[in-house]
Amino acid sequence: NPFGDPRYFFIQNGDLHLVSKAGPVYEDRYMMAVFNRDKLINQIENKVMLQLTGEDFRIDPDTYPLLKFVMTPVELPSPEADLRDSDKNDSAFYLLVFFDTERHDFHGYQMPKNIGYVWANREWSEPVASDPDYDEIMRYIPIGSGPEELGQEQTITRRISEDFLAAYPDYETVPDIINIGLMIDSNTLEGRAESSLSRIWFAKKPSQ
Repeated sequence: NPFGDPRYFFIQNGDLHLVSKAGPVYEDRYMMAVFNRDKLINQIENKVMLQLTGEDFRIDPDTYPLLKFVMTPVELPSPEADLRDSDKNDSAFYLLVFFDTERHDFHGYQMPKNIGYVWANREWSEPVASDPDYDEIMRYIPIGSGPEELGQEQTITRRISEDFLAAYPDYETVPDIINIGLMIDSNTLEGRAESSLSRIWFAKKPSQ
């Protein structure tokens, strides 16, 4: 796990709660950046990414065109947070869908292109956005925004192929999905955030 230690995550009533906040490691981050950088990178608590799938995971988006998941935004990061700005790129929820594309070097990790389904702090005018620091590998698609629906469960349905081609228009076909991840972060603006996830599944038709 290259991005953080999920020590504040917890399970309640069957839901996985993602909690991002500064912890003991964060307090020593400046000294650790010099003397123990590996521990700083691997155990920082307010930028956490979890891989949910194993090495043999593979989904053909033609066979299962729909991605469905149930989540709840609980607490948004700092009001200034905006994923489109590298200096403000915090969010309470990311569901990351990785595709079998060419790999790109990202801090020593070979990362394929992915889509982050995110809960944004505010509504965006564009259907797909990106952060300049991660534009080569990640595009954001908002599934909701703002504080008005905090605490309210959201059932999301996305057509994977349409989203991929909108996010990466240079592609003519949609590669297989090879990984699913979760992420939450509040480290850029040094706040805290929380959301929960109840379920993720792939379906052939909306009624499934």
